[in-house]
Amino acid sequence: MGTRSFIARPTDPATGSRYAGIYCHFDGYPGYQLPLLLGALRYRFNGDVDALRSHLIDAPHDWSNLGLDLLQGAPDHVLNQLDPHKALPPSAPLTDVITPDGKPAEPFLITERNSDGLDWGYVLHDHGIEVISLTWDTRGPIVGWDTSPLARIQGGRSQWEQGRPAPVHAPRSPLKTASPTTPPQPLPGRAPPADRPDHRRRSLSSPQITVVITTRLRPERLPYLQQMHASLTRQTVPWKAVLVLDGAAPGRVPGTIATDPRVRILALPRQVGAACARNLGLNLVTTEFVNWADDDDAFHDWSLGVRLEAFTDRLGWVAGYSEDWLPDGSTRLWECPVPPGFHDAGDVVTYWPRPEDTIPIGPTTILARTRLVRAAGGMGGLVQGEDYMAAVGTTALAPGVLRPLPVYKYRRHEGQMTRGTRYDELELAARCHAHAFGHALRDIIVTARAE
Repeated sequence: MGTRSFIARPTDPATGSRYAGIYCHFDGYPGYQLPLLLGALRYRFNGDVDALRSHLIDAPHDWSNLGLDLLQGAPDHVLNQLDPHKALPPSAPLTDVITPDGKPAEPFLITERNSDGLDWGYVLHDHGIEVISLTWDTRGPIVGWDTSPLARIQGGRSQWEQGRPAPVHAPRSPLKTASPTTPPQPLPGRAPPADRPDHRRRSLSSPQITVVITTRLRPERLPYLQQMHASLTRQTVPWKAVLVLDGAAPGRVPGTIATDPRVRILALPRQVGAACARNLGLNLVTTEFVNWADDDDAFHDWSLGVRLEAFTDRLGWVAGYSEDWLPDGSTRLWECPVPPGFHDAGDVVTYWPRPEDTIPIGPTTILARTRLVRAAGGMGGLVQGEDYMAAVGTTALAPGVLRPLPVYKYRRHEGQMTRGTRYDELELAARCHAHAFGHALRDIIVTARAE
């Protein structure tokens, strides 16, 4: 299901609506749409708001999504920051909607009278973009056209209510307006850049991340465990792993894993369950960052590197999307309820309104600071749903970023715990506990922040 939005031009309220526009099916969040709209006006349409409106709103079709073509003419440093992995698709028409007689449907005019059920609205005023969180308000703050497309954008729905400043912050790297004609000269008394230690490169020469995996070495899952290990060997940054054997004999660990010096094996004398096993594995983590993983899943090749490079001193965690890995080898993207972009401490759990709703973020997609994970209680102590505790606890204690790209493959197969005959017996109870924990933790943090 898409995150549904509209792109509109302002109209005379005497017509019965402040705006009129066109439907856009996917990726309606501000963190996705605003950089494209701001960049489109700045680069492709050279400041001509009417031309941008005409291109988007007067199109002969609704939009499936907006995309990379809107950034035509943008300099490389902008494209590299907005689309670092060359994964941004081009804009695409919504063509799979037909009328009862089989003909392609005409574009649907969106106004105030029929925008119920949509998530976000973007009204292209002369002076900026009005961003409307439609599930929260009927109007929204204005983001000026002079805002950098590289600006840091927060996506929480309540943060976009009218009367509040738009939650848009200056980019960490400003736009470059011209290339210097001569190399920059070092300041007096300082060594030239080439002679100074490259802290970033030095930090990437040794592992900063540990992946904690728990397994019972069931025979039918051993090939999956080997695939998980193989996915780690393809990462772009150094790593370590702790493989926790939940009551299994160390001699059954596949040889390629047992002989890998990056993998430390912790053999527990008896079965203790996933939550306890993972927490005991956390005891052995000595790196700055940690990522949980299951023995039957896999990481994308860029997973650890792309999240590690997104960290700043302010962030406690960086996450991404997960993909369902189907038995035929195909994948299906799962976009979690949390929108892409920056999220303050405690924001994530607000996207989990009821225990029975979809969890707000994929626990195994979160790369987090180890001290933060420990402070959040690791994996809690539930017999199932322990990863819900980890997700809401970690994201409640520090701000983080969700990057809109897949970083984890979640294998769908008959041997999954979630397909067990007794799985449903305790699932709701586990969800209720994790849900209450996350919301209570957030309430305490919000209250302390206000005092």
